[in-house]
Amino acid sequence: MCKIYTRKVDSSSIIQFKKCRYSVPSIYRGDEFTVEDCKTLRIYNNYFCREYQRKVTTIIPEDYIDDESKVDAEVEGILLISALIGRNTCCLIKLLVRSKKHPYLSFRTIEAIFYLADKYGCKTVELACEYALEVEKPYYYFIKKLLKGDGIYSF
Repeated sequence: MCKIYTRKVDSSSIIQFKKCRYSVPSIYRGDEFTVEDCKTLRIYNNYFCREYQRKVTTIIPEDYIDDESKVDAEVEGILLISALIGRNTCCLIKLLVRSKKHPYLSFRTIEAIFYLADKYGCKTVELACEYALEVEKPYYYFIKKLLKGDGIYSF
C-alpha cells in the first residue's frame, strides 16, 4: 500500500525523506512536492516527476530522456552565457557537459561556476578556467580553490 507525504524543497534543492536526501532541479527551491512511498519512491509536483528505485542514487527525469532537443536548447543557452565570461570558461563548461552521460547532470556544477563569476568577477574566473584547462583539472572544486587561494592552488 502506498503512503503519500508532502515535503518542501530546501535552499539546496534537496527534499529530505526518511533520513535520505533527494535532489530536484534548482528552479523548484521552496516549492512543495508530493512524495509517494510504494515499491518505488516517486517525487512529483505539477511540472516535474522523478522515480527512485531502492538503492539507486540518480535517475534522470523522463522529460530529459524523451526530449533531447530540450536538453540541447538548455546546453546551447548555457554555452552562450559562458561565452560572455570568456573563451576558456566556455571550453571548460563544454568539457563538463560532455563528461556526463546526460548533460542534465552537469547543470548544478555549471550554475556554481556562474556563481563564482558573480562573486569573483568574470576575468578572474576566466583566468582560473584557463589554468584549470592547462593543468588538465577542469573541475569546479579546483577552480574554487584557485579563486579562494586555499593550499597550494592559488594565483
